[in-house]
Amino acid sequence: MVLVSTVSVGMSFSATRFMVKPAASFTLLKPPSTKAIHNTSIRSTSNDAALVSRGDACVDGKSIVRRSGNYPPPIWDDDFVQSLASDFKMTTDIGTSLTGKCRGFQWIFERIRWWKSIQWAEKLSFARARLVECFYWSLGSNFEPEFQYARSVLTPVNAFITTIDDIYDVYGTLEELELLTKLTKSWDAAELDQLPDFMKICFTDLYNKINEVANVFQREHGAVLLTHLYFVKPNSVKHEDLQCLMACPNILRHSATILRLADDMATSSHEMERGDNPKSIQCYMNDKGVSEDEAREHIKYLITETWKKLNEESAESPMSKPFIENCLNLAKIASCVYLYGDGHGAPGSRDKDRLLFLFVHPIPLDL
Repeated sequence: MVLVSTVSVGMSFSATRFMVKPAASFTLLKPPSTKAIHNTSIRSTSNDAALVSRGDACVDGKSIVRRSGNYPPPIWDDDFVQSLASDFKMTTDIGTSLTGKCRGFQWIFERIRWWKSIQWAEKLSFARARLVECFYWSLGSNFEPEFQYARSVLTPVNAFITTIDDIYDVYGTLEELELLTKLTKSWDAAELDQLPDFMKICFTDLYNKINEVANVFQREHGAVLLTHLYFVKPNSVKHEDLQCLMACPNILRHSATILRLADDMATSSHEMERGDNPKSIQCYMNDKGVSEDEAREHIKYLITETWKKLNEESAESPMSKPFIENCLNLAKIASCVYLYGDGHGAPGSRDKDRLLFLFVHPIPLDL
């Protein structure tokens, strides 16, 4: 995920680069069921005595096979299986873990189905499918179990931002981007016809998704009357309060700055090769007349200093604790995603391994 900025882009691009394509149909594989996975670790037998002699156990007429000769290893570490105090604990612990793993698969598959349903890959030739990476961003900033709905909302929004960011960086002209920015700020679809077709697709789906979330909150929680009463009550609004509401809070600004700079450190070289707009590294090089290595050292220094400001602001900010934690987590996950390079746009082998260990492979237990 990257920040959408209103950087001026002065060059024009061929219409074929963002030509609207006809829709195509796709067949999506179903996620594995929990029952099927459970059965892979259980096999029935009629000779319970033989099982006991080999160190296996029998539960409800089915044997739970533990480590033995000529038996293929399960996905769980042998030490973990042998350390379980009872066969009941073995079935319940592994069952709980497998259920949790399937739930993670289900979340990812649901996002993939959503991406297929909006057909951006068919309508927009430049749209990048980064659903797993977008889910990784959402999970990193809102990992608590009670924020499942937040993750389900943020993942599609992150996918929108990925494509819209490419439009701002590469595929839009200055006039088109100014109009898109104005339309996004006003949130008025009346001027939608002034946008080119590929921008109409992006804005319409983003507009519908945000309004869908707003309607859910209004349906479940009702109108936020206290906010309106705050302004209606005489002499209740101070000038300082209005400034705080209108301005971007420093804690949000510092978190976004770390995200922006970490992104530039990992992606600027590759994006400049494809004709992207200058990043912070190139801007500092042009402004100070220094080499790229010196510019990178300066950006590292800025990230360190911004982290100090973010930590100070988190201790003093009047914002709610969940909001503060979310700002801190966003900066943390940004540093993680761009640790080995562009872990969002062009993930390498280490980035892919990290996602596999997080979402697919079981966590090794050293007991």
